[in-house]
Amino acid sequence: MLLAPTPKVVKRDSKQTQIPVTTLGLTFRFQPSMQDNHDIQTTLAYIIKAVEAELKRKYNNVFRESILGKLNRIFSRLNYNTNKISVAILVGPNGDRIIYLDFFTNPLIYFNKHISIFDLVGNTNNQPEFFLLFSGNRKSMLFEYYNGKLNKEYETEERGFISNTSIHQNVLEKSEREVRNQQILNVIKLMNPKKTKPVFLTGNEEQINRLYNAAPFREIMFKKMSTFSNGNKDNLKLLASETRDEWRHWHCKFLAGKIELAKQSNRLIGTISDVTKALKNSKDGLLLIDKYYRKQLMKSLRGSHSLGHSGRVWMSYLERFLSRGNHIEIIKTGVLKDYGGILLIENELMSGSDRIHLAINKDRKKNNALLF
Repeated sequence: MLLAPTPKVVKRDSKQTQIPVTTLGLTFRFQPSMQDNHDIQTTLAYIIKAVEAELKRKYNNVFRESILGKLNRIFSRLNYNTNKISVAILVGPNGDRIIYLDFFTNPLIYFNKHISIFDLVGNTNNQPEFFLLFSGNRKSMLFEYYNGKLNKEYETEERGFISNTSIHQNVLEKSEREVRNQQILNVIKLMNPKKTKPVFLTGNEEQINRLYNAAPFREIMFKKMSTFSNGNKDNLKLLASETRDEWRHWHCKFLAGKIELAKQSNRLIGTISDVTKALKNSKDGLLLIDKYYRKQLMKSLRGSHSLGHSGRVWMSYLERFLSRGNHIEIIKTGVLKDYGGILLIENELMSGSDRIHLAINKDRKKNNALLF
């Protein structure tokens, strides 16, 4: 049986024991489409025990009974038909809220009078997920790395893809290698329609350069040149492991690439006033916030009237944004220095074929999911 790791407990009022604190926040993996129901119940029971133990140690009986009762009722209302990945739960004097998330978060139990959704989603668990493309002289292979494993998704035929029929006569005018490269790029575009994962290139240096130069999304492609050129499985696994270990570095470069692509297509929304307006008008996308700016933003939002709105109203915009399946990332200071510390990358429209592929991908990964 798989058990959830011990949740991190955050206490802002550690010097004030036996005080009836009225706010609790939780995040944990909740993915009923891929988790066994028994494992989910085990995780929920484990969380209840962890919360109860902390309440017994720090807070009075009235608060303990009240908060545990609320938590049990919230757990009984969880939606087991959701296709989301994680859940954030806020229990407080202004009501109890359940927010289903489309990204992994670290398991967290948070006690605080001023807890916000920022405190919860700021602990996003960026699991390494990427594509690895090997391209040699006569064939190419595309792998996807997820759940700690490298999975082959696509491989070219040794002789390329040129048809002998008259219908494809125009294709015959291109070299076999050019046709193969274009087909590889089309497959990557289909599998990564919203450019949510970086693509790493390795193999024959000349061939890698051709692919890179022909790609319309090279901002999120990175060359990982190596001493091998035959696509040996063990060597590719080693390269994937190195990329995983360097994930913080590569994830930062990937976000910079996404920002540049969004800039080219006029999908960037910067400054707090424009982002607030976008959230109010239900714009979707990826919200990036600088770590330093997050602290300043939280101070402002706790004021009575900030940004033309109360902090509570601004947070309600953010909660609706997350509940629609959008992402928020708190990133290292400096990446957003040219955008005032906050940036919304608007989503690209997804075609019907893209949606079909993503649905197939979810089904394919169902049996490979790990309990978080």
